[in-house]
Amino acid sequence: MELLVPVGDFDKLSVAIENGADAVYLGVMQFNARLKAENFSFEKLNECVRIAHSAGVKVYVTLNTLIKNSEIDDFFKTVGKIYESNADAIILQEISLAKIIKTNFPDMKIHASTQARLQNLENLKYIDRVILPRELSKKEIKDISKHGIDLEIFVQGALCFSVSGLCLMSSLIGQRSGNRGICAQPCRKKYNGRYLMSMKDLSLIGKLDSIEKIGVKSIKIEGRLRSERYLRLVTQIYRKSLDGEKITKKDLEILNSSFTRELTTGFFSDSADKTGKHNVYFEKIRGEIYSYVNNKKPINIKRKKIIPNVPEIKNLEDSKKIGFHVKLYNIKDIELANKSDYVENVFYYIDNEDVLEARKISNKKFYVYLPTLINDSDIEKYIAKVREINPDGVLINSQNVSQHFSDYDVIHDYGLNVFNDYDLKYYGKSIISPELSFKDLSCFKNKNFLTLVHGNLNVMTTKNPLPKKLKYDERFTFPVVQEKDYFRVLNSRQIGLLDKILLLKDAGITQYYFDLSSRAGKWLDIYTRIINGEKLNFKKIGKGLTFGHFDKGV
Repeated sequence: MELLVPVGDFDKLSVAIENGADAVYLGVMQFNARLKAENFSFEKLNECVRIAHSAGVKVYVTLNTLIKNSEIDDFFKTVGKIYESNADAIILQEISLAKIIKTNFPDMKIHASTQARLQNLENLKYIDRVILPRELSKKEIKDISKHGIDLEIFVQGALCFSVSGLCLMSSLIGQRSGNRGICAQPCRKKYNGRYLMSMKDLSLIGKLDSIEKIGVKSIKIEGRLRSERYLRLVTQIYRKSLDGEKITKKDLEILNSSFTRELTTGFFSDSADKTGKHNVYFEKIRGEIYSYVNNKKPINIKRKKIIPNVPEIKNLEDSKKIGFHVKLYNIKDIELANKSDYVENVFYYIDNEDVLEARKISNKKFYVYLPTLINDSDIEKYIAKVREINPDGVLINSQNVSQHFSDYDVIHDYGLNVFNDYDLKYYGKSIISPELSFKDLSCFKNKNFLTLVHGNLNVMTTKNPLPKKLKYDERFTFPVVQEKDYFRVLNSRQIGLLDKILLLKDAGITQYYFDLSSRAGKWLDIYTRIINGEKLNFKKIGKGLTFGHFDKGV
């Protein structure tokens, strides 16, 4: 297996090479998920690639954040400069852009980031490697490996409490989006007076044989924000294990000494204890443990200079008709929605016991929404359920199931992080990312998307058990909802755009999404009156609500 380690400067690059790395990953000055780390300028990137390749070490460059429409040109210029540097691959979150990149830079390899949440590997024509989310079990990884694509997994370093790509908590609490490379790690704070979401650090040093047997091609060490000493010790120990040498008790003590948190095997071992004490400091053990001699053959890449030919998104005609698209939770509210002239369709949870009754009662277009997380082993079950219900459409929050419902009208939920016109073209009809501001939304050439205007907002989805409420401080208490074997954390306040919906309407954005777990009749009536031009006391109505990112974005 390939040993892949993080570097942030030339000193760390030397450490990685000298201590046995097969490949390194690093960021440039924008579009990467560690903007707070030391990142390379393009001039330094060229030198970095030259040095690494002369030592037989590959270089992967991270472009693993969401891209706004206003940033598309700069993004492709950045890809062009990375291509010209002769870097071996880019790590990409925006897989909607993969085809364009491959068309213009055919010998540039593309690795799909964990943030892309790829858990089913069918039809990945333009992806060369998938970096799997850290919340997958050994069995899930083994099942995925059967598709035959190169797989990379994290084996050492920090764990996210949330499922990859489904965390808006930092974004909503402190305007620092994890999807944009500036996560403030609110999960490390106290909730209900305890560190309920502070994860131990991952360490799979004792699992490398079984990892290789299930088809993993590359093992990745996390830590672009960590010290040079950390990089040296961890790289040495993993190199030693990969070279077939026995890992000793002292090796493990040294590994433990490199961390400020306890270690866990995470989700790879289902029974592992994953959360732990906050900032447990171990005794620092010094000294080198292994001497590695780099005998790899130099890498020689010669590329022609190619200018990116980015297909232009054409302006599409805006929808003239106002449409309310409403997620509802009980039969009574479906009956209320039936009376609304603006409600176009309702979304109802596929696993609700009364879903068939709801289907019969609804006089609107009836969509079932699927669980946020669906394993490959459950897909056939949900295909059969959808056929039985025979809805007008399906609301999907995971990339790994869309192709199985092509006979139905599919809408993609905001967990897919649709952030620009290229994403929208790639996915089709979608609920747009709630991290975009009104200004960002106005920049879309295709405005036929759904915008969350009122109701609950999921700020985190996690496989870790949580109590029913998370109290952060006097300002923030987050409700928690269990769904199947995972938990959804809702924002402390509901989104409520109220009369700002008129700004959307004037901008040609006319399809509005509501997530109404309570008072559905009240809110549908209020927004109907707003659309119809009635003046209301918005200060009173809006008490306890939030505009979210509508004004500022991320």
